[in-house]
Amino acid sequence: MHMQFEKFTTPTVIEQVSYILIAAGAFVFVVSFLGYCGAIRESRCLLTTYGVLLLIILVMEITAGGLAAAYKKEAETESRTMLKNSIKKYYATQDKADAVTLMWNYFMAQMKCCGVDNYLDFKESPKWGTNKTVPEACCVLVGDLNKFTPKDPQCPNNPSESNSYYMKMVAQSQSLTLTLDYTTGDWGLNLAQYTEGSGTHGGGIAMKGGCYETFYNWLMEHINTAIGVGIGLGLLQLLGIFFAFCLCKSIDGYIK
Repeated sequence: MHMQFEKFTTPTVIEQVSYILIAAGAFVFVVSFLGYCGAIRESRCLLTTYGVLLLIILVMEITAGGLAAAYKKEAETESRTMLKNSIKKYYATQDKADAVTLMWNYFMAQMKCCGVDNYLDFKESPKWGTNKTVPEACCVLVGDLNKFTPKDPQCPNNPSESNSYYMKMVAQSQSLTLTLDYTTGDWGLNLAQYTEGSGTHGGGIAMKGGCYETFYNWLMEHINTAIGVGIGLGLLQLLGIFFAFCLCKSIDGYIK
């Protein structure tokens, strides 16, 4: 537990998390302050501003979702690029881990995957410049996953399909499979379909993929829950907007 806590108390992690929390907290404070003070002071101006801000946030969320659905391929490409850049710019060794490194390590350990597309993504990071082939989080772990202890001590230097997830098979329902040249990182078409024993899931065909495909598949398996949560949050925001403008209207009538 002490070693696990130390990962979050390194200066770099504390600094990055502090900036994120300060920015998020400041935004929430401003919006909440407008609503609270508007209700207490019965100020139409503050309540209107509060309602408009909530409306803008809701519209932005709906717009982002619509654009992502309409431009699915472009959104996927940009998402992959952003995630790869986060590895390239920030991913470091465990002794120099920052918030981004910890995020990736915990995500890979929990999802049992490696990199955005594959383990070669880490070779692009100057901060991770080691003689290891894969990070410890890409290995099959033993004990507490948050300690990133490989079951096979040789895994970081000599990963295989049995001791790591660097060549994880991800199920896809496509007519063709994609294969990866692990020496160059290039994808290529392969007409051969994998069988149930070699990684096929739910009658689909498997492809070698990283955390992006793993998370996408997980999201598709829980799509109903995700949609329900999204609708619920949207309804809460609509209620906030509705009550803000209703209160503003009642104050207007009271003044008259």
